[in-house]
Amino acid sequence: MPFANRLRTLLAFAALTLFQALPAPAAEILEEIAFDGETITIVEAEDGQRAILLGDRELGRNWFAGFDRVTEVYDQPVALFYLGDGGNACAPSTLIVWRGDDGAIRSLNHGDDCGTPAPAISDNGIVFVPYLLPGETAPVHRWTPPDGIETVGVLHYAPEPETGWDTVAADTISYPLDLLRNEALYSAAFGLLGTDDMADYARGLSVASEPQIRNGLLTGTGCVPHNCGGADSLIIADTANRKLYLAQQRDGTIRQWPEASGWPAGAAALFKEFAAGRQ
Repeated sequence: MPFANRLRTLLAFAALTLFQALPAPAAEILEEIAFDGETITIVEAEDGQRAILLGDRELGRNWFAGFDRVTEVYDQPVALFYLGDGGNACAPSTLIVWRGDDGAIRSLNHGDDCGTPAPAISDNGIVFVPYLLPGETAPVHRWTPPDGIETVGVLHYAPEPETGWDTVAADTISYPLDLLRNEALYSAAFGLLGTDDMADYARGLSVASEPQIRNGLLTGTGCVPHNCGGADSLIIADTANRKLYLAQQRDGTIRQWPEASGWPAGAAALFKEFAAGRQ
């Protein structure tokens, strides 16, 4: 082998050996939390996710992770962290860290993406009370060190009592879902949608801006978290005639309640705008 080629080969081999011998870059420490004589760290991993570590032991990870608080339950310290995918209207899960009876640090990640209520702390447990959409029913959970997660009740969505068409005020409504907090409008929507469609329709209003008065009608649109443009909902309230008109984009089509023939001209024009580009 010519000397020059041999030299290049030796240099390349030396560079490769040196590269392989270099230690992997350490994860960036974002926060350190003192907990019951231990140190818990939050680091940014190489893939961009954040991990919660106790020494080299990973307690949890996700794209968003952070420290909530250290509190006391059953007279013992408990640390709370949050983990989430991110996105509009998506509540993170709660990572609970405590010391078990055997002296070992334990952890539990409670909740699912976009459906986890914030923890409510008391001396005898941590309670997770769900935020319900119209038409939804969900359990109330409680966590305690000896028993873990338990179901302690069931909640059913209910609108605000003694509200009606005459109490609808456009300047007090921040989001389209607020319309369904009204007892009369909720009853009208439930009559149109029924049990099977109510919650799915309402979820399509989860991510939304303030409703507007258009064509003399109070109207708003929204979408499902992480699926804007795929399952959007439209709500139109005709307060003068006490009528409600609903639509939702589903599986490449747009359903209407009531049927299209029951929509007056002003509402139909708003539906046409909503439907454009969504079918």
